[in-house]
Parts: sequence; C-alpha cells; structure tokens
Amino acid sequence: MDEKIKGGGTIRAPLGYQNVRRVDDKGREEHTVILDPERAPLVKMAFEAYASEQWTS
Repeated sequence: MDEKIKGGGTIRAPLGYQNVRRVDDKGREEHTVILDPERAPLVKMAFEAYASEQWTS
C-alpha cells in the first residue's frame, strides 16, 4: 500500500469511512477519506462495547 500511495494512488477506505473525490475551484481533483455518517457511529459503538468487557467475541 505504501508504494501505491507514493505513486499517487489511493487505497480503499476501511469500514466506517468513505472514499470521496472532490474538485476544487481551480479544477484540481482531490481524493480523500471521510467518516461515513451512517456506519462510523456503529463501528464506534462496536469497539466501545467490546472494550467494556460486557461482550465476548
């Protein structure tokens, strides 16, 4: 993945994030990762539940 990033490529966003493509006012394209508004809270809740030791794997 490091080589892909160094070459200007993008990687697939992990669960709870989204890959987005934006174009600025000068027409330049930007690829970035943002929080997924639907899934990020669920991923957070799952990690918090696991950390609470009230849930087992």
